[in-house]
Amino acid sequence: MTGKVQIEITYCVGSRHLGTAAWLATEFFQHFGPDAAVTISPRDQNIMEVIVDGERIYDNQAEGNHFPDLARIHRMLGHIREKIAATGSAADGKQSQQSSIERAMREAEDGVNRILSGEPTVKLSPQNYHIRRLQHLLGQRSNVASTSQGREPERAVLFYRE
Repeated sequence: MTGKVQIEITYCVGSRHLGTAAWLATEFFQHFGPDAAVTISPRDQNIMEVIVDGERIYDNQAEGNHFPDLARIHRMLGHIREKIAATGSAADGKQSQQSSIERAMREAEDGVNRILSGEPTVKLSPQNYHIRRLQHLLGQRSNVASTSQGREPERAVLFYRE
């Protein structure tokens, strides 16, 4: 799969770490969508690792058998984001796509802040499914209700107070 960052999550079957591995995979899919290929591989011996393009960025045994908390996941996401930026730097299309995602997420953050400041509804610019999903997750994490309205390609997220 050329052009994509390869993320491999290995987990211990006997220790029942599948839930953690699935959670990590979900986070990576939600943040990077088509820019990353995520695989989950069962192993043994209490192993939980995340390997990005051959580089180990997380190893529960090296980190005192501590499983990743949200702060640790954010550090992993930042590392993966840097890898994606490095692999996409030669492709103008990728840079344009990344900047449009960043613009859409800044708009969503502004919309969430406006709702939290008292506005009853905020409608965002139309986006594709992947970006709308990220915007919904941002609203959800901020306890702001959201729905998608309209028909493709004009479908957009609407934030509102419950």
